[in-house]
Amino acid sequence: MFCLKYKKSFFILFIVLSFIIVDQVRALTISPSLTKIEIAPGESKNQIVTLFNETDQPITFYSQVENFSANKVTNTPVFLGNVEAAGAARWFIVDPVSIKLASGEQKEVSIKIVASLTAEPGGHYAAVLWSDVAPQDGGVKTTSRVASLFLLTVKGEINENLQIISFNKVAGENKFDLQIENQGNVHLQPAGQLQILNRQGKVVAVTPINLLKQNILPQSRRDFSLLMSEKLPWGRYQAKVQIFFGQNKMVESSKIVFWQGPENVGYSLLSLVGILLIGGVIYKIAKRKVS
Repeated sequence: MFCLKYKKSFFILFIVLSFIIVDQVRALTISPSLTKIEIAPGESKNQIVTLFNETDQPITFYSQVENFSANKVTNTPVFLGNVEAAGAARWFIVDPVSIKLASGEQKEVSIKIVASLTAEPGGHYAAVLWSDVAPQDGGVKTTSRVASLFLLTVKGEINENLQIISFNKVAGENKFDLQIENQGNVHLQPAGQLQILNRQGKVVAVTPINLLKQNILPQSRRDFSLLMSEKLPWGRYQAKVQIFFGQNKMVESSKIVFWQGPENVGYSLLSLVGILLIGGVIYKIAKRKVS
């Protein structure tokens, strides 16, 4: 009984401490959280990041540098450690590697990046991760970390190539789904617009694409949900998207045809059918009485 009670108390304590650790790390603010740098092989660049402790107690934060890639479907960062010799994480020097911040205090950290002489042209990706738990030998990852992402472009032969994988209208909604894939070797930030054209081919509505300025990493995809806010008259329309990226490049989707009807058209049709059925029944009853 004592052993069971002890285990239960230990488990509760473990859960409480876990939440405390998570809260502490989440209360760390890093600025900037994302940095883009263009660099040549063998060249060095310097960057300053600011750490701010939002908690009510002093905390020491420890840094780790890791390579990262994008999840090929969600495009969210996937951290890969620092074992790859050719990875960009090996180019980073963080000073200091750990930093103690009082409650409400902020300090600057210097980050020096020295690109390898053999770095291939295109995109290279690393993150400086901060945790309130010191890294263990062997590079064991901590569970809660805050990242400052670095998108590095090594100068040379750059392949900028975005393709529209799918574009369609959501049935029953004034919304379109768009999926774009980066088939090049460098990160790209698409911009553009959804255009709605009437029967005469005139643009009657426009919706901007990627107002949040999200990047798409090489060999990964990103989904965009495009809401058509304008209320269009009934009729037949066409929709297309134009995507601009890189150095004055553009890709355009095929046009899709859709019909814009009245709101609650389904209920209107059901009401009409109901009226016709009731009318038919009344007509048959009246006809029988007459005969």
